[in-house]
Amino acid sequence: MPIRVVELRFCDYCATEKEDLEVEATDEITINGRKALVCDKHGKPVRKMLQTFEEVSEPVLAAQHGGPTASRRRRGKAVQGDGPAEPTAAEIRAWALAENEREGRQVHVVAGNSKLRRTVIEAYKAAHGLS
Repeated sequence: MPIRVVELRFCDYCATEKEDLEVEATDEITINGRKALVCDKHGKPVRKMLQTFEEVSEPVLAAQHGGPTASRRRRGKAVQGDGPAEPTAAEIRAWALAENEREGRQVHVVAGNSKLRRTVIEAYKAAHGLS
């Protein structure tokens, strides 16, 4: 006889507001290695704040390689030069999160929009054939 298992995930915030309140979670938010399940009500302000941060923040990739940090903000697409363009922090972060999801465990430590670890950058470059 076929069996279907359905996993219901409930909002962590709603559960702490009122004991035994079960509101279905729509998202899982992970920041600095900590995660919480959230419903639309509790996830919306966090997503809005993260979107605003992404719009105003600048990449920290140069600082991670031991080089000087950029004195000016870079906006727009990279100018094509002789070699391949350096990946952006957002590209590396998205790749690392996708790898974690694919593996079903945390392979690469990526915390929100904080500074990327050198090991994550090196793993990205190795996976994409960059030096």
